[in-house]
Amino acid sequence: MEGYFSFGKKKVSSFLVILISTFLGFLNTTKKYESDLLTYFNEFQLAADLSFFEYLSSFGKDPIFYGAMYFFHWVGNFQIFIFFFTFLSYYFFLKAIRLFYQKTANDKEVFFAILFATLFFEIFSLSAHLVRQFLAFSILLYYLVNKVILEKNKWGYLIVAVFTHTTMLFFLPLIFFPAVGKKINIQRGLAIIIVLAIVIRTYQDLAIWYLQTTSSSNILTYLMERLSQKSISDGIDVPKVLIGFNILVLVLALLMNYVIKKKDLYHFNNCIIFVTLLVLLTAESHPLLSYRYGYLAYTFSAFLVPFFTSRKFVGSMISIIIKSLVTLVLLVNFVVKLENGVWEYIPMDKLIFKTTLNYFF
Repeated sequence: MEGYFSFGKKKVSSFLVILISTFLGFLNTTKKYESDLLTYFNEFQLAADLSFFEYLSSFGKDPIFYGAMYFFHWVGNFQIFIFFFTFLSYYFFLKAIRLFYQKTANDKEVFFAILFATLFFEIFSLSAHLVRQFLAFSILLYYLVNKVILEKNKWGYLIVAVFTHTTMLFFLPLIFFPAVGKKINIQRGLAIIIVLAIVIRTYQDLAIWYLQTTSSSNILTYLMERLSQKSISDGIDVPKVLIGFNILVLVLALLMNYVIKKKDLYHFNNCIIFVTLLVLLTAESHPLLSYRYGYLAYTFSAFLVPFFTSRKFVGSMISIIIKSLVTLVLLVNFVVKLENGVWEYIPMDKLIFKTTLNYFF
């Protein structure tokens, strides 16, 4: 009976992942085209005037993403494209969370973790804004959980992530450098800060040197061109809320290493620690870099917060109270920002009466 129940919970959580990914995909098709989404729409329309290889070469980067965009232009429309990519992003993101908690905690925490990630509006807003980055990072998270938690090297997903968005190259040293998988003590912590400080101080000069010594044009060249830009700030100020959230995530990741004491979590948590430290150390000197990676903290939180609200950590009654309050706050925040936030979506009263076909046409 116990084995049957456990199997049943896994099937339910898998179905929940698909159901949520589908709903959020439909919801994103109602978003007004503006900012980055408008840029993607214009790029989508460009496919009508170019051959496949002309289309890919016009961007010179992220061939998997733009190859898929070209395909969807000829077999569907932009709404279908947005639905499909939102679905894929959340499918890999929520599946990574499900696998993570089934391995490191228990099935009881899986459902709250999925609910937490679903109702976190700041994560949802990325799915139709930083479309490439969110999809690539969701796939990378799925690969990372399989690699360092389940010890399954599904390298094909890593390749897809890198060729979906170039910034995923940053994670390669974090994934494959053995020292990243060790527990961080004071000495290692200082070493990490020193190494990051050196990288931050020298990466633009190294990028310029690379561009001067090579004439090839590829995904690495594009990355180096971005890193070599002296006007890296582009007038961007990293929001203080984003800085504060990265500090919170950094503290939670450090606490998890020392309180939970699960060796299979060290590598995963240390990746979080590296990224949040990078965001914090570059906030003043290289705000564009900090801004781009800073939003990853929202997705990281779904792998941290449920641990500290679990029954094992705070007790059964307190866990129920905290989870109920967190869920309520996230739900209210989601509805309010959907109706009155920065981005414009279809009103809630009209959303209820839309059929499946209405989302696409």
